[in-house]
Amino acid sequence: MESLGLKIVELLGGEQNIESITHCATRLRPTVKDQSLVDSKKLDDLSGVMGVINTDSSVQIIIGTNVGEVYEEILNNTDLNREKSVDKVHQEDVQKDKNNASKPRNYFNRFIEVVVSIFSPLLPLFAGSGLLRGFTILATQIGILDPESSTNLILTLAGTAVFHFLPILVAITTAKKFKTSPYLAVAIMGALIMPDFLSLVGESGTNSITFLGLQAPLFDYTGQVIPAIATIWIQSRMEHFMKDKLPSSLHMVIIPTVLLLLLVPLVAVAIGPVGNYISIWAANGVNYILSLNSIISGAIIGGIWNILILLGVHWAPNTTVVIPNIALTGESSIIAYAANANFGMAGAALAVFIRSKNKSLRNFSITSITAVFLSGIVEPAIYGLGVKLKTPLIAGCAGAAIGGAFMGLFNVVGYAFVFGGITTIPAFAGPTLWAYVAGLIISFISALIITLLIGFKDPIEEKLEGED
Repeated sequence: MESLGLKIVELLGGEQNIESITHCATRLRPTVKDQSLVDSKKLDDLSGVMGVINTDSSVQIIIGTNVGEVYEEILNNTDLNREKSVDKVHQEDVQKDKNNASKPRNYFNRFIEVVVSIFSPLLPLFAGSGLLRGFTILATQIGILDPESSTNLILTLAGTAVFHFLPILVAITTAKKFKTSPYLAVAIMGALIMPDFLSLVGESGTNSITFLGLQAPLFDYTGQVIPAIATIWIQSRMEHFMKDKLPSSLHMVIIPTVLLLLLVPLVAVAIGPVGNYISIWAANGVNYILSLNSIISGAIIGGIWNILILLGVHWAPNTTVVIPNIALTGESSIIAYAANANFGMAGAALAVFIRSKNKSLRNFSITSITAVFLSGIVEPAIYGLGVKLKTPLIAGCAGAAIGGAFMGLFNVVGYAFVFGGITTIPAFAGPTLWAYVAGLIISFISALIITLLIGFKDPIEEKLEGED
């Protein structure tokens, strides 16, 4: 029997129509050469596929939490796992740019694609460290762990190291995305978090430095992501250029020397400060809006988050605001408000289970609820129920807005980047934990009641009734 992965490849127009393929927590994200060869209808009807979104040359195929298995199936049974040399990739990119020079490009979709590729490999690390941090905070609050003990210190370091070394982790995944040396990327960004560099920053977190007569502001870049992404992109361009122009016998010595010589000072005195200012402005802007009226902010964020997920653009606020904010301050209200979206859809899914007579729909509803509760994955509920039945999505958003407003009333915050589920509740351990749990319950019950009140139309049930 043909695997799901191979069926997907076939309906994407075959292996020869797939330019590249990656995945995030729940979605396959192939880039295709010819969109007209993609059979979206049959893809959407495949058992195991929750939904399909077409965006320009890319296709998002909603699989669920087992997306990694399907991805590995595709790589193991096709030539898509074939490694290309850096030179060849660069030449293809240059030629592609020339061919598409006169065509309008959707830069936002390209931005989302890059962001997903960079941060998807880090999601398990965020989740694991977030839960460990949450359990440690909870243990100190209930008195079973001494806050001054070395045990607490070691557990805290284990749970927060990901944010201290975030520039290096992002440098590695960015290097893989742009087909450049991850080892050089680590060395370049690692220079900014070495003890000697951090000692220059000073206790205030800012200072200034003079390099070759040029004075520039100096910042603590631990937890920053924008400087890493921008710097490694420049590294990739420089490395590809030098490999094209220099004899291969000089690559080993000249390329790393030139890149280290130029990029470490460049990121320290130019790219880093600019990226840091962008992060500060974005965080301050969002925090200002949230501070105007936390109840309205909670309602809006909770209410629209499922729509952002539906459109595949939720990574933009996650990576530009939420993750840097947690790295900088150790907390985020957005991550708490957004969790209501998951529980709103879970409540709507339970209403579908209660009201529907369709056995397959009822079974899928339970699967969707389980995905939210155990792993914080809401896409199955959104695409399998919300998009197809319409009213559960409306009810889920409305319930999430109510829960978000409640959380906003008590200024709820989360302390780690995790997806909202029962298993990730410890990541919100703190003074507002009770309000976080209450808000999730409110979102769940509100969406359940709203869905039961307004109802929904099951296409399969209607078809059977028509035949009768």
